[in-house]
Amino acid sequence: MRATPSPTPSPRPLALVLTLLLACSGDAGGGPTETETSGSSVASDSAGATSSDASAGPSGSGSGSGGEGPANDRCDAFCAAVVAAGCSSGPTLDACMLTCTTLTSSESCDALGNAYFDCVDGVEITCDAGGDPVAPSCGLQYLLAIDCAVHSNPNPDVVEPCASYCGHVQDAACPNNAPEDECSTNCLWFGASGTGCGDAWLEFLGCANAASFACVLGFAVAEGCGEPFQAYSQCIDGV
Repeated sequence: MRATPSPTPSPRPLALVLTLLLACSGDAGGGPTETETSGSSVASDSAGATSSDASAGPSGSGSGSGGEGPANDRCDAFCAAVVAAGCSSGPTLDACMLTCTTLTSSESCDALGNAYFDCVDGVEITCDAGGDPVAPSCGLQYLLAIDCAVHSNPNPDVVEPCASYCGHVQDAACPNNAPEDECSTNCLWFGASGTGCGDAWLEFLGCANAASFACVLGFAVAEGCGEPFQAYSQCIDGV
């Protein structure tokens, strides 16, 4: 679901953030203070991977043949391959397609999208310990593609709320927070158009932007916003 990468975002596990939020119960909440790391399933959770071990992408695995055409032309083969990997926590075909088309929503980002697909074509898709499909060594390409997509074609409804939210996260000065540009990429990706969960993400952002922030396990957490964040997470998981 999920910018001009300078510097390139250095992701953190969304699973860790979600675990943290759930551990805080309904009295706390959080958000994309960090991106996901290797092995995260983009179609169900969002966006990211390390520069050495990546999520197979928008759920993914190898697309079809490489090329310089529209990146979204490669989503069918890409998603068929990731579903064929059979990972226990992998996405459905529909969920993968939804995320892949979001990733490839801007023609100006086709070169970066194709670079990611080309990378994935050259590696073996495996399942990580959490059952998510991963594409080793394609994380940097994935982050660049996402970063471009969410800033070139953002959901306009979340742009200002995300800017406010990421400002609050930075003001909290928690030791494990990512840079503000990384927070922005995550926030825009989580609220990307087409997921069907934009309203749920806006509910969380509305809560967070009116909340106090605390550092929990080194991450900025919007106090009292656990319930809307869980509602968003359940929406995405159901895609």
